[in-house]
Amino acid sequence: MDIPFIVSAIIVGIPAFVIVFHALRNYDYPVVEESLFDFQKVFFTLIIGFVFGTVANILRLSLSPELDPVWILFLSLMGMAVVEESFKTIFLNMKRFSLKFDTTFYGLSLSIGIAAAMAFFDNYVTLRFTDPVHDALTLFSLSLLSIGIIALHASTGSVIGYGASKGDVFPSLLQAIVYRSLYVLLILPFILIPMYPDFIWLGFAFLIASALYALLLYWRAYNLILPVSMPDDLKKRKVRQARRKRLTQNREK
Repeated sequence: MDIPFIVSAIIVGIPAFVIVFHALRNYDYPVVEESLFDFQKVFFTLIIGFVFGTVANILRLSLSPELDPVWILFLSLMGMAVVEESFKTIFLNMKRFSLKFDTTFYGLSLSIGIAAAMAFFDNYVTLRFTDPVHDALTLFSLSLLSIGIIALHASTGSVIGYGASKGDVFPSLLQAIVYRSLYVLLILPFILIPMYPDFIWLGFAFLIASALYALLLYWRAYNLILPVSMPDDLKKRKVRQARRKRLTQNREK
């Protein structure tokens, strides 16, 4: 039994499923009478994202395992971020998705697929050299890292998806890259722990800060981007349906 594989799948799969469910639940039955997105497209973009994330991981293998000085490591991480966000932008601006309000949802699912592949690869490689059953600190750090990566990608995917739905291609891409650059700055001290073991607790503090930052970005996407992505008539219909549902529940009580 491949324990590192199973543990990696659990660590990544749970937050990925939770965020997809949490983000889309208000736009699907029974919250609304009719789903505001196509579930097949959500599943399709998840798979596409996972495939692209796997290919990106293979490309990362070609990089030197020890990038020094630190600024080269930073530039390599930013280069990967630009490639990933550019792929989302190109994909979501295809004719199949461009200028359609529900593209925001597919941007989120596409990005979670990418994040799941990236996080799974990193977790699996790490756990191959540790004892995932007894090393609680490693499990804790990988769990935080996975949550942060998935929440971060969910937010940047929503931004780019919303931009594609409105025809604002480059502003949304720039915004996503800015979000990613700030995350890279926060996560960099944690990545550098093997090179500077004396600063291990500082690295873990920045890991926690990076996860909180990513969750804050997701909160923004969930509360500010997804709701405004719908056309006005659908917003009004959603409000009416929610009102009718509350009235029905009150009568039943």
